[in-house]
Amino acid sequence: MSLDAEGILVGRLAVRWPRARVAAREPECVLEPLDTASNREFAAGDTLRVVTNGRAWRFVISDEGRVDGRRGIRVSFVRRPRPRLALNSPRSVCGAGVACAIVTTRNPPPPVAQLFLGDVGLDTARYGLLGRLEQGADSARLVQRSGATVLRYNQLTSVAAERLHGQVDAGYLLRVGRVNVGSVVDLVLPIVALVVLWIGTGWALLRIDVFRDLLIAQTARARLAWSLLSAITILGSLRLALGLRSALAEPYNERGEATAIGLWIALPLTLLVLVGTVALWPRLVERIERLAIGGNHGAEPAPRMEARPSTERRRVTLDLGTFLILLALALLAWRERDALQGAAVVVASVLLTWIGFGLSRPSESRRLRRADPLSTLLVPPPESAQLRGLLHTALFVILISLAFYRKALALLITIGAVLTVVVLAALIVRTWRRPGSRDAATTFARMRGVESALMLAVLSGVSLLVGGPFSLFAAVFVLYLLAARVGMIHGWRRLALSRWPVDTTGTPASSSGEHGQGTALAGRAWRRIVTAGVRRHMLDAFVLLLPFICLVPVAILDFGLGLICLVPLLATVLLAADVTRFSRPLQLFALGFVMAVMAAVRPVLFPDTRALHEADTFLARDSAFHHIGGASGQAARLLGAEGAFARATVRSIAARDPEALEKVLVAARPSVARDEILRSIEQAWGGRVYAASGWGGEGLARAPLEGRGISRPTALAENVFATFIASEHGLLGVLGVLSVYLYIVVVVFAWFLATSAEESAAGLSSARQALVLGGTLWLTVPTAYVAMGNLGVVPLTGQNIPFLGLNSWSDVLFCVAICSTLLLAILFGEREGEP
Repeated sequence: MSLDAEGILVGRLAVRWPRARVAAREPECVLEPLDTASNREFAAGDTLRVVTNGRAWRFVISDEGRVDGRRGIRVSFVRRPRPRLALNSPRSVCGAGVACAIVTTRNPPPPVAQLFLGDVGLDTARYGLLGRLEQGADSARLVQRSGATVLRYNQLTSVAAERLHGQVDAGYLLRVGRVNVGSVVDLVLPIVALVVLWIGTGWALLRIDVFRDLLIAQTARARLAWSLLSAITILGSLRLALGLRSALAEPYNERGEATAIGLWIALPLTLLVLVGTVALWPRLVERIERLAIGGNHGAEPAPRMEARPSTERRRVTLDLGTFLILLALALLAWRERDALQGAAVVVASVLLTWIGFGLSRPSESRRLRRADPLSTLLVPPPESAQLRGLLHTALFVILISLAFYRKALALLITIGAVLTVVVLAALIVRTWRRPGSRDAATTFARMRGVESALMLAVLSGVSLLVGGPFSLFAAVFVLYLLAARVGMIHGWRRLALSRWPVDTTGTPASSSGEHGQGTALAGRAWRRIVTAGVRRHMLDAFVLLLPFICLVPVAILDFGLGLICLVPLLATVLLAADVTRFSRPLQLFALGFVMAVMAAVRPVLFPDTRALHEADTFLARDSAFHHIGGASGQAARLLGAEGAFARATVRSIAARDPEALEKVLVAARPSVARDEILRSIEQAWGGRVYAASGWGGEGLARAPLEGRGISRPTALAENVFATFIASEHGLLGVLGVLSVYLYIVVVVFAWFLATSAEESAAGLSSARQALVLGGTLWLTVPTAYVAMGNLGVVPLTGQNIPFLGLNSWSDVLFCVAICSTLLLAILFGEREGEP
């Protein structure tokens, strides 16, 4: 503050008492209320709203009166920063038995506790270090170069400031408060609300007879379901602990807390809705069918899988479960509104993805009604509708990927999908109003088009509003379902071909003496058979390749994501299609495809750096650097993926040969790849430094986030494992976290061995096994790779470990979608072909 002839200057507010006006503001700052006049004045007591960097503030300027003979102004925050618990331990700085902090405008390296003035709205461009704040039992001391000032808790005190820029008189009005009950409430209340939510959800699930009977049965799938629920609960608890740690200590990231709480909200609600469809879906579909078409078409509906509650105890159970869920949601809406809103978007996106993929029973499955959401994956449709459905899903994946790529494309896709919904809905209503022209197949096809277009509109709209890879991970989840669907369709086609009767018209003619005519007929018949076989093999190869074709745009946009999705996608397709029963040409094709993929990926993961070391001039080294990657690099440039390819290649070199990159850094001309060099070297070095923390680590909330080459957004995303697990909890923490993922793999593999004999005896590949094993790989393969990347063993890809992406709602979407699908496949999946 400064007092001169014009008034009192506080940051960027020039105050002319009793009126004030905005002197200057940053471009990203929005101050309301404002009109077109730039010199709008505010009277004392007016409430101002400031929006900057996504944060909203409300404050009131008023006259504070005289304190120690000085006139001051008071800024009262209507919406102030959330109170935080002081988890940082500053004893190494201030000495034993002394709790201290510093008041500053720049974040110093931890473990120093601090009061960052930028969080309370002051201008951080003008003021530097103010002093050190030492906290005692009844008061605090602000230690400055000119002396120390005693600050009574919760009392306003005037503190003299340093003489800056010739200012005559300057000072600060400080009020220091203790960590009060409100901070503890912020920590405890969300946890209590989440516990109540899970109890209420479990109570509500108990009223579903089929779910209760399956879960308490002494069967292999019931034991697997309980084991997975235990592992998911442990990982969710770890995510919640990391989220609270990141919000209550350095780096004070509230988004990490919101995403962790959102995961705990979204998972039980998604399970409740999806499992609830097991009992409600047959009746709901029949009502819609009679309303839209009239009459009853196809087979009779499946019997109800749940009896209406007949006792008072069941009514009380339902009422209590609903009450607990509503109570928990009300508490979370009060204290964690951002988390609840994000969880609602996640639940809606997962449900819409299921609906668009075929949850609502496409028209071709009317003859095989099922009472669970996996019907379109486990029931074979007619052969005429198989390829059309796959192409429809593939188009959806590509459009969602494009919606992530550019917001303009997201807007166009959203508008087109909304118009499609309107047109198809109008056609359905028109058909319903004209009884003479009611066509069941046409109406159901239009209904499926409405559902798919609605899902496309919502997810592309979310990409338009939210930004980030949210919609891209929805497309990745659809890729998982598409891979299972493709493999099972191939198995159904093979089964159908094996049951065809043999056509005897192509056999050689009988011994009637017409040997020449019989030979000609036999030749034409064999040519037809060979031609049909070649076409069938080509179609099978195209069907099996379809998920990988859809993976191409994902890899172009994010090469690291495409890389870690490749192995789970390939395994899901081969498991669902049962690779052991492939024909010989198809086996050779699959082997050739795998070898081609390995040859294309090898220059990225293991680039040859000999040319970089052998180059004797800057020009030669620059040329060698820009030609690294060989044919794969040239193909990436042609596809427009130069940035993603260069990023992945540079990260690989940084992990294997950082010395080569250091030589290139001073020789390479400006390019996308060169810009990535320094960041990749520092990130790889920082990961190794964080990981080298011994057996026990540095302790909770003591890992420094500055000065180790890793930016804060990166530390909260792909480097969480090194920053918050390896650094703070050491090797023991690393082994403890990885053991949970290993436990999932061991349990699922044991279940697979126990059930594979039964499925083989039935002569069918198990759709349930493909979904469970594939989903397990989608969780564990990225975990293993990213963890090794954090420890410096393999190059980083820029992806998060599932359940540990603190700064990402897309990670919440992916985990909720995969985990809910795993539990549904275990509890309700049956062998395909069964009605």
